[in-house]
Amino acid sequence: MPKRAKPTAINSKHLTKAEKEVREQAENIITADLPQEPPPDLSDERKNIYRFIYNALNDSGLIKGLDIETVLQACITIDRLHEIDRLIDTEGINKNLLSLKDTLFKQYLKIADLLCMSPSARAKLGTLTTNKQEQDPLISLLEDMDGGSND
Repeated sequence: MPKRAKPTAINSKHLTKAEKEVREQAENIITADLPQEPPPDLSDERKNIYRFIYNALNDSGLIKGLDIETVLQACITIDRLHEIDRLIDTEGINKNLLSLKDTLFKQYLKIADLLCMSPSARAKLGTLTTNKQEQDPLISLLEDMDGGSND
């Protein structure tokens, strides 16, 4: 199965300037910013979770309006995990609750990875950003020999 395409901001694949500009323009055309205010049909707890995620991720530029459903699922999943924890605290350990919690936590981990909310996703992002900023020595040498007109 092929890998999912990454935003140009974190793509480690070498692209020419023209290719990069075309992809960035396409990404910007189809993606508006994520709404700052949560949808009105969310519960107060889920609205608070939405605002937390929005504030944490909005400045990164990686989250856009098309990610709204993923963010909403994150809010629902996190809220349900909190509710299960409260039920376990009040009613005691229950096999069904623990099974549901395990399922929801696995779902949360997948969503967190999609939204770069997990330490491993941020580490990958940091590595890709660092690698992108470092220029390949061979490319530098070729550009110096060619007069810098490689693109």
